Amino acid sequence: MARLKKTFGQHLMTSDLVVQDILDISELSSDDLIIEVGPGTGILSSPIVSKAAKAILIEIDHDMVNILQKKFSNLTNLEIIEGDILEQNILALTKGKPYKVIANLPYNSASRIIRFFVENHHQPQDMVVTIQKEVADNLLSQTGNPSLFSLAIKLYADTEFVRFVSPENFSPPPKVNSSVIKITPRSDILIPLEYIDILFVIAKACFLSRRKQMVNSLSNNLNISKASVHLWLNKAEIEGSRRPETLSVEEWYRLVRNYEY
Repeated sequence: MARLKKTFGQHLMTSDLVVQDILDISELSSDDLIIEVGPGTGILSSPIVSKAAKAILIEIDHDMVNILQKKFSNLTNLEIIEGDILEQNILALTKGKPYKVIANLPYNSASRIIRFFVENHHQPQDMVVTIQKEVADNLLSQTGNPSLFSLAIKLYADTEFVRFVSPENFSPPPKVNSSVIKITPRSDILIPLEYIDILFVIAKACFLSRRKQMVNSLSNNLNISKASVHLWLNKAEIEGSRRPETLSVEEWYRLVRNYEY
């Protein structure tokens, strides 16, 4: 087996039971086009290829690519691409066809990869991904702390908990627990597109000082007087003493609709 590289955050799935749960929730059919990110040695790839019409494997590690090419050399419904998923043109890669994403995502880039897909002009039908439990909790609004990342995903997609995955299901075992979640992009995002850019400017200003009350964060980080921020928040019907992690998507929408600075 190829030597795993810490820079890629590699922890290979070893549990057939977890793999089966991933496949079950993915509901693969013989018509499906699947993109698998970071397939490693192909424990997920084998059953995917046997069920789907075609699988496109994106692997950044050259040594893993060599393993995959040898393992699947006789298959015609599989394409292996060596490269970073964040640098791929998904529309061109899929030839504009509907697709699903299945992946055991590297911990160090999972958030960026999820946002890459849900904010993509050619979104997947759904994603079933294994990620660090803490990140999953943030997305699912369970025991985690809401963040700029979780807000972004809530705007574009619905999330669903699938299962918990303990460290012994990987090689080498990570120092953290994992979760499998399903992410289903919405046909319409929750806030109109014309507000998205300013929303993230405002949200970033709030989350930069997330322990502070919003009136202070917005004043300090957007260089607006506290008096003006109070007027703004009053129009949006939001208490200035609130903190950003307590706001609903509707409250964020009211905040950006009333922004005049």
